[in-house]
Amino acid sequence: MKKSTKAWSMKMRLALLVLAALAWIAVPVSARAEGETVDTWDGTAVAFTQGRGTKEEPWLIENAEQLAYLAQQVNNGTDYEREHFLLVSDLDLGGKEWTPIGTDGNPFWGGFDGGGHTITGMTITGKEASYVGLFGECHNFTTASSYIKSVTVKGANISGKSFVGAI
Repeated sequence: MKKSTKAWSMKMRLALLVLAALAWIAVPVSARAEGETVDTWDGTAVAFTQGRGTKEEPWLIENAEQLAYLAQQVNNGTDYEREHFLLVSDLDLGGKEWTPIGTDGNPFWGGFDGGGHTITGMTITGKEASYVGLFGECHNFTTASSYIKSVTVKGANISGKSFVGAI
């Protein structure tokens, strides 16, 4: 009787260990990483709330709505020349149609540091459009205040006529 009780106890422990492992695998990596959340864009634009735009105190882009606000402002004529931006979290654009930051008539002239973060779910379906990607048209990249760096675009669906890229 002792052998069967001991065997049953060992089988139960093994079963519980397997269940715990399966539960761990089922939880997405992003949900397990402490303090790491991915913001999914709802299609709106919201102004920056932190920063001053300087190299020492860049505008902080904390969510997809603020990234959309940057695109909206640049495309409406604010070039942000000599202003700096820092992406402070991973973003998910949720497959919604993205309007690139900067157009032929309104280019982006500022500095954008992605902070090593990733932007996923970007969709651009402008088959006749030129200058499409996260950024559209950018100028003045011969100065220290104009740059795009340290950002990854993943899982994007982008189409256009010419000058098409993820970033």
